[in-house]
Amino acid sequence: MGAPPPPQRPGISLKIVPVETRVHGAESLMGEFRDALNVDCAYCHGGGRPQETDANPRKDVARKMILLVRQINQKFPGTGVFPVGEQKVTCYTCHRGDPHPVTLSNRRYPAPAPK
Repeated sequence: MGAPPPPQRPGISLKIVPVETRVHGAESLMGEFRDALNVDCAYCHGGGRPQETDANPRKDVARKMILLVRQINQKFPGTGVFPVGEQKVTCYTCHRGDPHPVTLSNRRYPAPAPK
């Protein structure tokens, strides 16, 4: 949202995605996260720290979500598992531009109409 993406440094702090994964810039994994959750890099990486620092627990949550999306996509015929093939389920499927996906417990319901 603000600063330009950092330079590509393949394999730095990638614990569950292939080292050749395009992490920053156009058509990148972090770009997908940013757009799906409508957040900037500091949301997960924390401001002022090196990108590879794991101090923010949101990075661990993101890794778990990657594994979840992979597991879901494995179940659909004709669907690939990141980074190979079409992904039917992505971060945007649930997040829709919000850091917290809408569930029945946090969904906003319209107020009842006055009688």
